[in-house]
Amino acid sequence: MRSPIVTDDVFELYPHGPEETHQDLAEHLLALAADPHQDDEVTVGGLLVLAGEHLESAGNLTAAEDAFREAAAHRQDPKVPEPLTYLVDVLLEQDRRDEAVGIDDELQRSRPEDPNTYVAQAESWEHHGDLQRALGWVNRGLALDERTGAFHQSDVKMICQTRWRIRRALGFGADEYDQVAITIQETFSG
Repeated sequence: MRSPIVTDDVFELYPHGPEETHQDLAEHLLALAADPHQDDEVTVGGLLVLAGEHLESAGNLTAAEDAFREAAAHRQDPKVPEPLTYLVDVLLEQDRRDEAVGIDDELQRSRPEDPNTYVAQAESWEHHGDLQRALGWVNRGLALDERTGAFHQSDVKMICQTRWRIRRALGFGADEYDQVAITIQETFSG
């Protein structure tokens, strides 16, 4: 039996030198996920998300997709990034837009509670040229916070900054949320 995984050790796994690749690290993470220890600080789902990220960085999109799909089946930790956000991005990278939209719609219906999900989805759609869908994600994130007050102020600011970038690209003028982002930009640029 292997020793338990400590969170800091896993999140510090990055290629060190030319002999170690993202593919190597992904295979290591997949092996850890396949052999969980009861005292692991990182869940199987978390290990699979990390493996998927490394596989995506290695250009192995099919294996990344598999890891994210498996991670979605192991969603039990609210601190683990939403695997479906990564899956949507990998599907879009493979020009499988219809499948990505289906997963995106499923994720919308689940009403995520993590503000990072709203930003990640918005940025993925923005990166792939669907600014309307991207704007929908940040607007839903802000609406959720308005209804529940669940997000930390820094999370709301992060959503506002993403939203303002998208709205600017769509040619919209600034509204009150965009003013939050503009104020942040002015603070850091001046």
